[in-house]
Amino acid sequence: MTRTHAALGLTLFWLLSACTGERAAEAPGTQPAAVSDVRVAVAAMTPVQNTVDVTGTVRTKTQMLIASKVPGYVREVRAREGDRVEAGAVLVTVDAREFVARVDHARAALAEAEMGLDEVTKTLEESAATLRSAEADQVYAEATATRYRRLLAEGLISAQDYEAVEAKRKSGAAAVDQAQARIRSLRAREAMMGHRIDQARAELRTAELTLDDTRLTAPAPGVVVQRRVEPGDLAVAGQTLLVLDDPRVYRLEAEVGESAVGHVRLRQPVPVVLDALGRTLEGRVAEIVAAADPASRTVMVKLDLPPDPALRSGLFGRARFPTGVREALLVPTTALVERGQLTGLYVVDDRGVARLRLVTVGAGQADRVEILSGLSAGERIVVEGAERMTDGARVVAGP
Repeated sequence: MTRTHAALGLTLFWLLSACTGERAAEAPGTQPAAVSDVRVAVAAMTPVQNTVDVTGTVRTKTQMLIASKVPGYVREVRAREGDRVEAGAVLVTVDAREFVARVDHARAALAEAEMGLDEVTKTLEESAATLRSAEADQVYAEATATRYRRLLAEGLISAQDYEAVEAKRKSGAAAVDQAQARIRSLRAREAMMGHRIDQARAELRTAELTLDDTRLTAPAPGVVVQRRVEPGDLAVAGQTLLVLDDPRVYRLEAEVGESAVGHVRLRQPVPVVLDALGRTLEGRVAEIVAAADPASRTVMVKLDLPPDPALRSGLFGRARFPTGVREALLVPTTALVERGQLTGLYVVDDRGVARLRLVTVGAGQADRVEILSGLSAGERIVVEGAERMTDGARVVAGP
């Protein structure tokens, strides 16, 4: 027998039972059974908040991709999926032998350039001393030549004597020019060696930074959610090796339909039901994507969730967006009785007799539930003690 046939059979059984009970209650000399200490209330329309449930996925607000900047074989992987890591913790190391050699080479080049600068500096000091000596000799030669020029004019010396002094003066001037040229050359070489030292230091710094890149660290506290590498694998520059979630801020990313997105506002509080955690958190609308998806006709809405250590990326969640207020017929959940797959409640007539009536149940509201069909506003129903009632029983209300 199928489920539908069983439900129809049970419904017919209830209807027949109700008719039989009614005839029994109305038969002359027959008194219906009485059930005491039950509470009866009048069903009334109540304003309720209309909501639309939108499914979404929990994601971290910030996701960190740990990628290698340098190529090489992976030596160590110090984190596994689910591990919580602190900022600066070493997560992956890449074979660094080649980069250590580059650092050593850069240090040697810097030392060589510094030694060359020291040598030029010493030579420059010696050349400066030579220039001072040549300048002193030139001053003496100039003075001597001036004196001999005067004596020659007075006829006190021979032309030969004057020419010897003049030649010495010229030789001294040439020596000064040569010393000055030497100093200019040394200063140019000194500047060149300074630039070479700057270049060597830059190359050393680059080599040291590249060496540091062989140790991949966590940029911030996080939770490892993906591990895509194992020791011995070849890491390629730019390849993501680990994925970390920032556990401080999680969001629910939900696709809201065109008809409901008009009710969504920034910073609006929205209940978010997380079935996996068994609780409801209060989210807050943080972002409404400006463009709609033309395929699904939905708009992405992101809701910030309050801190909770149980939150994880990938959890399923339902955001309940309010869409307005409507009137609904709500009854306490204690008024409902279950008979297999059918739901009913006891309606009390003017004579105080309870009749079991099938109803269609809608969404729940705290400790109440909406009745979609089978009951009208103003009818009296049993709200407490329904489990002790029988169809056709007389109700004796409690105090």
